[in-house]
Amino acid sequence: MAIIENNILLHGISGKLGNVVFRQLNGKTIMCLPPQRRAAPTAIQKEQRERFRLATMYAKMALDDPDLKYMYEKAAKKLKSTSAYAAAVADYLKRPEIEEITTGVDTGSKEAFIFITSASKGKNLSVCVTIFSANGKVIEAGYVNCDGFQRDFKYVVQRANSLSVGNLVEVKVTDMPGNIAVKTVVID
Repeated sequence: MAIIENNILLHGISGKLGNVVFRQLNGKTIMCLPPQRRAAPTAIQKEQRERFRLATMYAKMALDDPDLKYMYEKAAKKLKSTSAYAAAVADYLKRPEIEEITTGVDTGSKEAFIFITSASKGKNLSVCVTIFSANGKVIEAGYVNCDGFQRDFKYVVQRANSLSVGNLVEVKVTDMPGNIAVKTVVID
């Protein structure tokens, strides 16, 4: 791979010329041999290529929206990414994760809460909490107020005795591109 600088004839060139490929990367012209395909792609490679195709479609759509474009431009600067487009692609490819769910009661106010820790720091998340009885009936459900790119969330329980032993707490985290992570814990 060669980097071409200060060449008026080749400045901004991209594509194949003979047995050489020219491309642009961060404002520089790169010259290299064409990529070689050695074997048919595996099922996993095909799946990953499809995910990447969807990620690029999402990034293009996101950058057409002025609010999302601004958000990804800020994210690109914060993450030292090459562009808002690259930040949007990375956001699509990185699924949200739920690290921990804990329950408790505030001793001062006697307020019951569910504390959620996400491993997805730096992602704009929507968090939905559903509490089920031991027999699977929904006791209550609601969203956590999220203000930007936080990692820790606190859901305040609305109904008394929702956190009884044997009940289930399901947390669903959705990121901006629509990737979903779900985690369920049994209250003991």
